[in-house]
Amino acid sequence: MSTQETNNKEEDAPEVDPVKKAMYEQYADIVSRASSYNYGNSESSCSNCTYQFALVYMDSSTPEIPQLLLEQSDAKTKYIKVFSFDKDTMKAYEVDTGSDPIWEGSQGDIHRFLDTSKDMSGLLLGESGPNGTSRHYKISFIDRHLAINLESEGNADNSPNNNSRSSRIFWISAKEKPTLDTFLEYEWPAGDGDTVLHGRLERLTYQEVLDLQGINDPNPSNDHSKDIFYIFVLDKPQSVAGFSVDGEKKRIVSIQFIKIVNQEGLDQYLDRDINMTISPYDVGFPGDTSIPLGKPYTTNVTFSE
Repeated sequence: MSTQETNNKEEDAPEVDPVKKAMYEQYADIVSRASSYNYGNSESSCSNCTYQFALVYMDSSTPEIPQLLLEQSDAKTKYIKVFSFDKDTMKAYEVDTGSDPIWEGSQGDIHRFLDTSKDMSGLLLGESGPNGTSRHYKISFIDRHLAINLESEGNADNSPNNNSRSSRIFWISAKEKPTLDTFLEYEWPAGDGDTVLHGRLERLTYQEVLDLQGINDPNPSNDHSKDIFYIFVLDKPQSVAGFSVDGEKKRIVSIQFIKIVNQEGLDQYLDRDINMTISPYDVGFPGDTSIPLGKPYTTNVTFSE
């Protein structure tokens, strides 16, 4: 294929939806005023507190709208407020968290750990107390307020990160007002996270992949004469989500192509205009000089006309 069809640049991301743009602009204003909110901290002042924010998905009725977490941290405890966005009124609002503040960290003999659920339906709170007792809670977002339900208790490990349903929350410093690009980088696909891409599947040699990227060989001392790559080339740039090489950090980038690995039966889909569905949990970003250099790869894909 010609290198003129696709180059090595991750071109400009698609135009941002007006609803999303308005939402993130208002979220940015909220973050910029982080220190002005009442977090339920019993301390009369919090001169040494720090502030962070995160995007999570808690509302199954509007999976395209992420919720904003705003966190105030003192020496031992982190207090959390929740905000959401009404796409009908185009206004952000504070979610009612009830009379007791949401917190993680330590208070006396109680220790709490907060994560987000992988199915993007809420938060998971693990709590440990005296004598090794523990409780696990699910925090759901219903009708503009939070519902906290006890799911289990006993002597199990108190960290919801040990539960296959959970994923860690990625906090971002609120020292500066975030930009639209900051939110777009840290958001996550709505619903179950699957992304549908449209384009053509190509079977390329090592040199053809280098030509596709427009780069020199980053591994010139190795023999690549027999290397074959399955590359899905998109009709237009599209954002995909995945994890860093260590599996710890979420990443979202705009791509023009993506490599498929460890999957058989791909030849039947070659050179056809086709849809490919991928999950962010099957998308990774290399930490070495494998090609396509610095580009994501995926597996367990499905195809449809």
